[in-house]
Amino acid sequence: MRDEYTDIGGSGNAFPSTCWTVIRDASDPHATGYQESIDRLANLYWRPVYAYFRRKWSTTNEEAKDLTQEFFVKITEQDFLQKVSPNEGRFRSYVRVSLDNFIRMRFRKKQAQKRGGQIAHISIDPENVPPSSSPTPEELFLKDWAATTLDDALAALELDLTNTDKKIHFELFRLREIEPPIDEDNSYEALAARFGISKNDVRNALYQTRKKFKSLVHQRVRGSVSNDEEASLEMAELFAHL
Repeated sequence: MRDEYTDIGGSGNAFPSTCWTVIRDASDPHATGYQESIDRLANLYWRPVYAYFRRKWSTTNEEAKDLTQEFFVKITEQDFLQKVSPNEGRFRSYVRVSLDNFIRMRFRKKQAQKRGGQIAHISIDPENVPPSSSPTPEELFLKDWAATTLDDALAALELDLTNTDKKIHFELFRLREIEPPIDEDNSYEALAARFGISKNDVRNALYQTRKKFKSLVHQRVRGSVSNDEEASLEMAELFAHL
């Protein structure tokens, strides 16, 4: 679930303790979990944010790193997060729009500093670029967000299963679903022989692990949208982009 841009260092009516709770705490410097929430948001969104700067705004690797750092600093310094609420819709959509506004303002400030210069103004508005048959930066942002969400859920799954003495369940899931070995049998029979358990044990372990993984993904998706209907659409969109 990695791509080339990696060179920077449950359902129900109640919101799970994921994105919106994190956003609420990250918007209040006096909250107990303020710094932890800021770090959590950065960990969840730095990769799609960085890649979006690279792709849509054609920045260099170093420029994109600096812009990503600056964007998250702005989040902590201004009232960015205080304007967001679960009623506004998808948090990732709010982030993406904010990225465009952020970089446009940044370019305007730079242009304003070049008073009296001989450099002609050049429009960098991407809406003026002719359409392309290749994926748009917005579509790639969604793909990066989807990969990051699944990576985060997978890390949580591994930690949970390891802490509950079910490491073998994670290994079965990894070999069967996440990183199937090339030119190697990963059938239920082969996995049962490899781990010294029965074929039925393999089947049950995979069923339970798939169910738990889906729940962890759903928690993360449900925590960044306003209702269950949007969560279902977001889940479908997430897996469609992977």
